[in-house]
Amino acid sequence: MLLPSPIAQQYLVRIEYREGKRPEVYVEEPKLSRRAQEPDKAIPHTYDATSPGKELPCAFYPASDWDGTRAIATTVIPWLMSWLLDYEIWHATGHWHGGGIHPTISRRESKKLLRKLAKK
Repeated sequence: MLLPSPIAQQYLVRIEYREGKRPEVYVEEPKLSRRAQEPDKAIPHTYDATSPGKELPCAFYPASDWDGTRAIATTVIPWLMSWLLDYEIWHATGHWHGGGIHPTISRRESKKLLRKLAKK
């Protein structure tokens, strides 16, 4: 369970990691949801943002933030906690304050692109 701030919800998350790959981050409970005021507007800074109910947080930029020598406990978990806090603020206000690079492709397309780049 992660608690991004004393006034935030608790989140049950799952992080999958295989050596040589980047960690994959999932929010299990509560599920991520779009704003009730703007149900057609995607959740910012997510993979699969056009698939309601299937959005996955983009908590870090894999090309530059992650490498296999770094500990998940000191990188991915704090990055995810920051993302969750930004998500809660966005959910309340409609404004994303987290910055970052917003993915414009699906996670599947992202994986294909990363595999292709790794072969070069």
